[in-house]
Amino acid sequence: LTRTNHLCVTYAYKTDENPLGFQTLEYAPGKFARFLGKLEKGEPVKILVFGDSIFTGASASSVVGFKPGLPAFFDLIKTELAVRYYGGDESKITVVNPSVGGTVSSWGVEQTVSGAYDKSGYDLVMIGFGMNDGTLKVSPSEFTANIKAIVEGIREQSPDADYLVVGSFTPNPKSEFFGIHADYIQPPAALSEELNGETSGCAYLSMHVMTTALL
Repeated sequence: LTRTNHLCVTYAYKTDENPLGFQTLEYAPGKFARFLGKLEKGEPVKILVFGDSIFTGASASSVVGFKPGLPAFFDLIKTELAVRYYGGDESKITVVNPSVGGTVSSWGVEQTVSGAYDKSGYDLVMIGFGMNDGTLKVSPSEFTANIKAIVEGIREQSPDADYLVVGSFTPNPKSEFFGIHADYIQPPAALSEELNGETSGCAYLSMHVMTTALL
């Protein structure tokens, strides 16, 4: 019998206070200049979502059958962008998702080098590996090199896309998944700065920092 526990928090948000000490994330529109430009012009956009089980939508409440039944994060993003820029018309947004649960970053490299998934014509690419790498204790240097290879491999066919490297959230310290995930924060963050350019931006989102603060 699998036991599942959920945490539900209700709170009043005040913009002038940060009582829990959350590390706020910086809004960096300059790193998504091309993508935002197309959105603001009402032009169609194409988004790639590529990673492990988290990027398949695993643990989204609609997927696991729990309230409030929210869609996976990439579907929420699609809906929100459609409302903000296209009057709710989601047909203007194409999302391609070749993610596979249980995979590690080296698999992502293999698929990028020789796989058959579509790597061309994207405006935004979201890459999310690390949960399984951290559990298996893949070295931070190897993990970061794999992320670099994935970004550069996709860039060969989508040179003008903006890229978002999403760090893994923290596993329960008492679970079998807990590993060296905290060691994956700074190296890919520095890599993202290195890969950020004028015609093709790249940013890092530390879900580990956010979820650790929450827990």
